[in-house]
Amino acid sequence: MKRKNADNLDRMLSERLAKAVGEERRADWLDVLERAEMSRTLRHWSQRRVLLVSVTVVLAAAACAGSTGVIPWLNHHPLKVEAPTRAAPCHASGLRVHLDYTVNPQETDGQFTLENVSRGACSLAGRARVALIDPRVSGPRLNVIYKPQPKPQPGALDFWPPSLLRAVPPGKAVVASFTWRNWCGPRAVPKAVELRLQDGERIVRSFASSHQETPIQPGLSKVAPRCNRPRGRTSFEYSDFFPAWTPDKILSTYRLNSVLPLRAKFITKGLETIRERVAPGMPAGTFFRLQRGSVFHYRIALRSTSRRPFHFTKCPLYREMLTGHNNSSNAYHSEALVLNCSPVGMIKPDGQAYFAMELHVPKNQQLGESDLMWLLMDGNSASRSPDINTWVVP
Repeated sequence: MKRKNADNLDRMLSERLAKAVGEERRADWLDVLERAEMSRTLRHWSQRRVLLVSVTVVLAAAACAGSTGVIPWLNHHPLKVEAPTRAAPCHASGLRVHLDYTVNPQETDGQFTLENVSRGACSLAGRARVALIDPRVSGPRLNVIYKPQPKPQPGALDFWPPSLLRAVPPGKAVVASFTWRNWCGPRAVPKAVELRLQDGERIVRSFASSHQETPIQPGLSKVAPRCNRPRGRTSFEYSDFFPAWTPDKILSTYRLNSVLPLRAKFITKGLETIRERVAPGMPAGTFFRLQRGSVFHYRIALRSTSRRPFHFTKCPLYREMLTGHNNSSNAYHSEALVLNCSPVGMIKPDGQAYFAMELHVPKNQQLGESDLMWLLMDGNSASRSPDINTWVVP
């Protein structure tokens, strides 16, 4: 009889607690005891009853956590463009070449644009060479710098992968840029720039016949940059060819029709903070702690700025950027991922959707102060980009 009463009591407690959790309110333990006609205190409960209540409370807590509305993070990277089969090398006769440049107090920036006007695809893969045409600026007074295109980091979205240069389609173009600094040479300045293709063909364009993008400021040369360091060297820096078109496969997958009506915001509640002094004599600032080689968990809220209900037609990209405060190689980390928008239904005007986020901090990330930025991307554009101050520790 006692065992039967205990079983009935357990069943009654289970039903009562389940009903209380289902109604999303706290269980009234006194009410449960009164309806069960039980006057014993909790310390007289059997181990079986305590176990039952413990399991029920755990399930209730899990149900509450599942109803917080935070959409889980997914490690979903954007697609990669397959490298095309290498075509025959491009020749100067099959290219339409333009030179554009801009003069400002610090430097002269320019770029060659090469459009394939031949009937078939051709290759511009490999290193190009750009130089000033003037024997007076050669030798030790001229510092020529070759700057290769940086390789994208793992997980980074590359709209213009260098592999596209293996086969430039007809009608598509590539660019090669250069930067000219600190001209302290003779009054007569170089009049032309030379671009040399991989097979040695030379393409020369004069500044006079090229497009000047901005009006010349008073006191500046029409071509050369200002002499800012009379005892310094003239530097001429140029880069590799760069694709000037985006593959249709990327555009059709990730570009939406308009900029998304969403405003992003960091949810910083619960993040571990650290107080550090950035410079001597300055008060300590508050930063969020990041540890090298760890995973930083945070949340992003996307608020609708539309006057109408909003829903995702395609899951867009977002980018996480961790930026230090100097130019060292380990000061910058960026990764692009696809937003896990499938569980999101209709967002009401001024409504919000919450997303769990993960940032994988590199093991060699620059220590100390940094900024964590989060950008929601719509094709090539980005919506509001919040950021928070972080502090990287070993």
